[in-house]
Amino acid sequence: MGTSLKDHVAVIGVGCIKFGDNFDQGYEDMAAEAAYAAFHDARIAPEEIDAAWLGTYSPAQGHGKAAVSLGDALRLYNKPISRVENFCATGTDAFRHAVLAVASGMYDTALVLGVEKYKDRPGRGLAREGVHPYITTAQPLRACSPWPPPAICTSLA
Repeated sequence: MGTSLKDHVAVIGVGCIKFGDNFDQGYEDMAAEAAYAAFHDARIAPEEIDAAWLGTYSPAQGHGKAAVSLGDALRLYNKPISRVENFCATGTDAFRHAVLAVASGMYDTALVLGVEKYKDRPGRGLAREGVHPYITTAQPLRACSPWPPPAICTSLA
């Protein structure tokens, strides 16, 4: 029987911002505020992370469906950033990927961030973002909370 992940990976910092419409902040502003709260809690600098996972359904305008929005917001250039989208499990799935990457020894320290910003989009709701391919009737998709909050995972080895 193998050892538990809890023996190999620890969450060393978390950060969260006010949940709500946040009309005074843009997508990148919200991502940066939450990430820097996690960096502060972990007592590390952004340069100390090895990789990042972004859990989001709809990145900021102009960034397509890539993780560029996190790289730009935090100036995390030359670091691997993966974008995860898995409906209401997006944040948890991003966290799982980071934990497994740290546990495998691929990275020592990873950032996980979940962020969504729907109210600043052109058009109405999510219907313009696309419809799930298995939905046969036209229905708007529902937004889910980006949970868990941003976390920084590190190796215990």
